[in-house]
Amino acid sequence: RLSGASLVPIRIGLDGLLLPDLPAAIRRTVGFFLFALHHFDKFNEYVLYTPHGGLKAMALGCGLSRWKVVETRVPLRPAWLRQLIHQSAFRFVAERDGLDIVHALTAISPFAAKQLSLKEAPPVIVTIWDEPKPNRWLKASLKQAFRIATTSHELAKFLKGQWGVNEEKVRVMPVGIDPSPMTESRQWTQAVKAWVGLYRRVFEKAVAEFVGWK
Repeated sequence: RLSGASLVPIRIGLDGLLLPDLPAAIRRTVGFFLFALHHFDKFNEYVLYTPHGGLKAMALGCGLSRWKVVETRVPLRPAWLRQLIHQSAFRFVAERDGLDIVHALTAISPFAAKQLSLKEAPPVIVTIWDEPKPNRWLKASLKQAFRIATTSHELAKFLKGQWGVNEEKVRVMPVGIDPSPMTESRQWTQAVKAWVGLYRRVFEKAVAEFVGWK
């Protein structure tokens, strides 16, 4: 689907298979982010992938009625098995569903184990909500990711200093906005516009690299 068209909806796959591994407070922040994105971006297509048990298993505490939510057969427990399936199967899911971008809602790219190129898989955004814990795929994820979204400038500095992440990859994005009461405030609008803009820029840059227009 890397067509190069800039004024058509893009299909964004939200990878939530590893969300149950995050602390409850961070999952709540992720829920706020998804709720805001769902409410404000009615142009692009979103597909949210969950472990077996659906949104309830992810404990996000929000409704996403307009999105396609794919409850996979990936078991919630044991976590190690879910993580292995995540690395081995998501490539085929992305191809089957025609995803233009994969947004991993954790620090781990679903394509990290094999370091897939743009010719083999869609561009991936990974999300750093807090200082990441050691993980067998973390270093590979940071290397493989097309963009790395962090929640603060301090985290961005940490990634550059601790993990040697290329500064060009990192984007500090607004998250954690309190959605109560739900109003179309300037703060909400700016936050979601920033994320949607990131999706669009990643898509267009990936197209340019894919066809050799660097």
